[in-house]
This record gives sequence, C-alpha cells and structure tokens, in this order.
Amino acid sequence: MNEEFRSGDHDAGMSGGCVWEPFVITKEEFDELVRELQNRGMSHVEPPESVITRTDWHIWKFEYELGIPSDEHYRLWREEEKWGQLRKQADEAGDQERMLEYHLRAIEAGQTLVRFITPFVKQYHSKKQDS
Repeated sequence: MNEEFRSGDHDAGMSGGCVWEPFVITKEEFDELVRELQNRGMSHVEPPESVITRTDWHIWKFEYELGIPSDEHYRLWREEEKWGQLRKQADEAGDQERMLEYHLRAIEAGQTLVRFITPFVKQYHSKKQDS
C-alpha cells in the first residue's frame, strides 16, 4: 500500500483518478486501518509474500477474486508492458516508424490480455447475478 500512497496519484483510466500529497504509513498504522475497515464490515485477506508491487497486488487480486491464473496473467501483462516501453523509447528517440510499430504491437498484446481475462470476468459477474 505504501507504493500507492508514496506515488501521490492514481490514474484510473477513463474513470478518472485522484491526486494526494505523497505519504507512507507504518505497520502499526496499517494494522489500525485494517481493524477500522473490519469494524465497518470489510474483511482482510493477507496476500502471499510474493506480492510486492502494485502490479503484483492487482494480478494476485484477480486470481483470488476471479480465478484468473496469475502466471499467464503476468506473462501477458509483461508482453503488453514491453511493447509500451519500447514505444515510449522510440517516441523519445524521435523514431516515429518504430514508435508506430511498437504502439500497434502494444495494442495487439493488450487485446490478447483482454481476451484472456474476459471469460473469467464474465463468469464472475454471472455467478454474482445468480446469487
């Protein structure tokens, strides 16, 4: 959570986002936050020790809540991220031809990731509607 708090912003894509003064919390403050949220009816699930970054957490959460296999999710996410980084580097270097090529590959990788995730999301929503 401190990675998120320290960043000072959260880009929520088309949903907007928010900005705050960056900060960190101690383990004791985190425990207090968990207790307060539990008092308000929420539950706390401790992620595995392998969850370190914001991306780790999101991918673990998708596996925990939606059943999306994290190994394949990571692989597809890294593929999209790789092309996005290459696109950014080509753009910064002024290489518009490669920038466009990498941009298209990032889009293709993103579409592959979406096709992988979508059945799990649909199944999750279907189960929620049935209950």
